[in-house]
Amino acid sequence: MGPMQATAMVEPELIRRAFLKHQLKVARAREHFADFAPLVTLDNLGNPIDYAPIHLAWVWHLTYCWNRGLHCVLMAPYEHGKTSGFAVPLITWLVGRNLQIRCKVISAGDANAAARVEGAKAILETPIYRQVFPGVRIGRKWTGREAFVDRKGGGLDPTIHARGVDTGGIGQRADVLIFDDVVDSDNSMEFLQRKKVKDRVHSKWMSRLNLQFGRVLWLATPWHQDDATHEIMAMTGWCTLIQRVKGTLDGYEQEVIGAGPDYLQSVTSMADAHYQALREFAAL
Repeated sequence: MGPMQATAMVEPELIRRAFLKHQLKVARAREHFADFAPLVTLDNLGNPIDYAPIHLAWVWHLTYCWNRGLHCVLMAPYEHGKTSGFAVPLITWLVGRNLQIRCKVISAGDANAAARVEGAKAILETPIYRQVFPGVRIGRKWTGREAFVDRKGGGLDPTIHARGVDTGGIGQRADVLIFDDVVDSDNSMEFLQRKKVKDRVHSKWMSRLNLQFGRVLWLATPWHQDDATHEIMAMTGWCTLIQRVKGTLDGYEQEVIGAGPDYLQSVTSMADAHYQALREFAAL
């Protein structure tokens, strides 16, 4: 057999294996958020992102919390992808897995919240997202603050709803509340501003949460020891992961507040399963 014949036989096999790997990626992304986010998210230069250990820790912490009916708090430094690499793709993953879901995104102001929804819409419109969740279709309204996907029934609340913490028109009910940088430098420095944010969070937003199976994600950077973030960290039913990065994304220390005695075992089990899947994928 000459070189040309050998090449002709090898190339179809390489194509077949590449296709099977891609299909496996898509299938895993449908079931596992840690595989989904890097597949659908691009960095500022338009390149696919990679999840470092610090990001995987967010996924495992969130999974631990939500599997136990706890509200999840993540405190991590600026510029580590809490919004673009975690919260925004998470919204789209939740929509793909449940077309009936109602997500509210709350930030310090309307513009910041709307930017999160615009980011989610951008992912929902990509070809790779449609490969993972082919059943998701744009619904009757598709604006910067309210986005509907096609779903059963005539529910009035958007699939994804963006609002500032102090904004009116908050709607009826939510299955998921994502508080992303609700506390900032402007509303955390004065006592009355801090109190106003706390009151809004609990009396206004948390009151809209589905009491049966509602879930909350709170993303924050610490500002003041008396702000809303520190208040909820001390409350029953909330579980907090605090990360302090030391130099690189692979070097950080962390603290967990409000978790049960099974936290370490649970997170270790999730990590083992994730890395085992990576090894099996690499061996294909």
